Amino acid sequence: MQIFLFIGLVVYVIVFPALCVFAWFRGGVTERRVATAYMIAAIASIFADLFGNHWRGPNWGVIIVDIVFLVVLIVIARQSTRFWPLWAAASQLAGCLAHFPAIMNPAFPKELYVSTQPYWAVPLLVSLMIGSISAHRQRRIWEKSDRATSGIGPRIPI
Repeated sequence: MQIFLFIGLVVYVIVFPALCVFAWFRGGVTERRVATAYMIAAIASIFADLFGNHWRGPNWGVIIVDIVFLVVLIVIARQSTRFWPLWAAASQLAGCLAHFPAIMNPAFPKELYVSTQPYWAVPLLVSLMIGSISAHRQRRIWEKSDRATSGIGPRIPI
């Protein structure tokens, strides 16, 4: 069990901020929006958890933050021409649905509730990584091609 806690710590402390910084500096508009929204949601979740009931029942502060973040991801996915925001919104939807057992049964074991919540962030991070790498690669191809001197902009918004 401790190896899973270590992996989660590495993901949230090292990989998540590094991926957000990569998305901010190398991604397109969609990647920057999702990275910013994700960072705000992560910080808001930390504060909501500090003032919540510490997973002894439904953690309403975290639930509200997760639902607001889901709505933001859906809006971003609807405005984007990219494919990966749909994946991010789908993984956030699964993370929101993981709250329902604790809502339906307040006596739900907190170990199960706590263990199901953070794993839905991994597919969201992977989709953000795919989108950021794709946008960066597409920008580099555009800069090296003849279109960079022809005045035609890149296919992705920068």
